[in-house]
Amino acid sequence: QHPQPALLVERADLLEHRGDIEGAIDATKQAVAIDADYYTAWTRLADWYRGIGNRKAYLEAAENLVRLNPNSAIPHGYLYDDLNFSKNKESQAKAIEQLKLAVQIDPEYEFGTNTLLNHFAEKGTWDEASALFA
Repeated sequence: QHPQPALLVERADLLEHRGDIEGAIDATKQAVAIDADYYTAWTRLADWYRGIGNRKAYLEAAENLVRLNPNSAIPHGYLYDDLNFSKNKESQAKAIEQLKLAVQIDPEYEFGTNTLLNHFAEKGTWDEASALFA
């Protein structure tokens, strides 16, 4: 019999505190293998994959966060983070669209609003900023 996903994530948290990120990731991957809709597990995976620089796995985790909670701003912020890392203009444009969506969902999403305001300031596109924050 498999352990419950919540117990696996608790074990993963303990492993992380001991400095065993790979062990934490393995335990959390087991949790999502049992329950692919376990949001907390995907959040942990996203954070750990970002920390170790595994962009492909981070993107998978971020996409799952959006799939599981599309009406929350934070998962869109995770997806922005990966898309923005790419230096290709198409990915960066998609990243900005993710943040715009996040701010439309939650206008008080501080990461999203601050990042977008900085983006608009750098580009000098204040009309776009005014339209979004109106």
